[in-house]
Amino acid sequence: MLAYKGFNNDWSCQGFKYEFDKIYTHDGELVLKKSGFHSSPNPMYILNHYQPYKGAKFALVDIRGTILDYKEIYISSEIELIKEMTFEEMVQYWLDKNPDLSQIDLENQTFIDIAKKHNLKTVLNMLIEKGSK
Repeated sequence: MLAYKGFNNDWSCQGFKYEFDKIYTHDGELVLKKSGFHSSPNPMYILNHYQPYKGAKFALVDIRGTILDYKEIYISSEIELIKEMTFEEMVQYWLDKNPDLSQIDLENQTFIDIAKKHNLKTVLNMLIEKGSK
């Protein structure tokens, strides 16, 4: 299943450094915000943890194995980094796959409010053009 993931500028996340073209496996229990590979079906959610202006990196990932779905967070036992993307590319890819953004609730914030908060003008324009709430 495809998802989105944010990283520090050295491709690390929670002290673990990732590389492309490798499949990573977590053998232990999957626990929200503690263990397993975390990703999201929604790139706007990733802004809660990784911001482009702070040098964050972003990727489209393939998650496999056991997958726990917590609405805006996936936790998986396997992950592979598929493609590096700018945040704008990631949002455009996501918008192309989500025709009805009104069905997605992001902690009582609109996507436009989130884009404004992070001063993401290109993303803001993409959301407005898509007709996001």
